[in-house]
Amino acid sequence: MHLVLIDGHPDANRLSAHLLDVYRNACKASIVDHIAIRDLSFDPVLHRGCLQPQRWEPDLLDAAQKIDLCDHLVIAFPMWWGAEPAVVKAFIDRLLLPHFAFRYHSDDPW
Repeated sequence: MHLVLIDGHPDANRLSAHLLDVYRNACKASIVDHIAIRDLSFDPVLHRGCLQPQRWEPDLLDAAQKIDLCDHLVIAFPMWWGAEPAVVKAFIDRLLLPHFAFRYHSDDPW
């Protein structure tokens, strides 16, 4: 099994990282990739929405390749004011786009 662990806390060595370490130690995965969003270099703004392509930076391309190959994905982050930290939202907005996370069908209204 290929496991990808994503740490979405903006600071290192927080509860999110500890929970991911506990999960990794309990899991029987043969391949484990760890992504700390705080260490990635990417533009957090999806400038033209999801219908116009925006080239991925090398760190996002690497993360996308790992996610695409994984069997199991775990994302850990704190809840701040009832939502994820902005850096997690930016990461998700930039990655989970048409043709990677999903595809429109010919009968979709888009």
